[in-house]
Amino acid sequence: MVFTGHSAGGQLTNRYTASSPIFELLCRDHNISAKSIIANPGSYVYMSDKRRVGSSIDQFEVPRGCAEYNEYSYGLDDLYTYHRRVGAVQLQEWYGAREVLYLLGERDNNPNASTLPSSCRAQLQGNHRLEKGLIYYNHIVETYGEEIKERHSLALVSDVGHDNFDMYNSPKGLQALFDDAPIISCSDQTTSTTNLKNKNINIYPNPAQNIISFDGLNGDESLRITDISGRLLLAKEDVQSPIDISILSAGLYIARLVHKNESIIKSFIKL
Repeated sequence: MVFTGHSAGGQLTNRYTASSPIFELLCRDHNISAKSIIANPGSYVYMSDKRRVGSSIDQFEVPRGCAEYNEYSYGLDDLYTYHRRVGAVQLQEWYGAREVLYLLGERDNNPNASTLPSSCRAQLQGNHRLEKGLIYYNHIVETYGEEIKERHSLALVSDVGHDNFDMYNSPKGLQALFDDAPIISCSDQTTSTTNLKNKNINIYPNPAQNIISFDGLNGDESLRITDISGRLLLAKEDVQSPIDISILSAGLYIARLVHKNESIIKSFIKL
């Protein structure tokens, strides 16, 4: 599966890739590998508090003179409610672990584009979209080390500016969208779930308020409910429906049912 967006959609894809558990859920529940293609965004969420030095594109230090430059969604300070539940460390880990292609138009270099963010924290990321992308990729390498290049890559589309149709229909865009299989395969990460899957266990209602139930249980399964960062919040042995989840805050949770050596993972939303 490919997650992608151009311009403002690229900004969304960048933040979504860092903050959503969907990549792991696709692997666990469906054995589907996924990657992100971020095309010509006007800004990025930085994984550290450093920004480029002067007019360089590969030197970084903590800047001065721009208050709130590292607040979300430009950095990892003062996170929104959803992202606070995940935490900055988890955002950093998720983003570094996922496969990302930065697709940049070589002619998307107008510093006066009307839709380009113009705040000081946006300008700290570069003067135009092409420069911002080149700087951000160097920031990712500087933050995670050279090994990140195994998962994060950059491709320049020649003779194309800020144009979503020409970006995606370029040879590089089409290859990335339809021909290049994900580098990261989840086939080796998927827990054996044959016996439980064959029982067709479902969780309901979903979304739920204070109670969830499972159909198809033997009654001797164990249950572990975690948040999306993996923190254990609720554990039960010999599970019987219904399950009281009123102690949980609103959000997305993972329920793992285990029977002997098999397990199945289901996600649910608490309202």
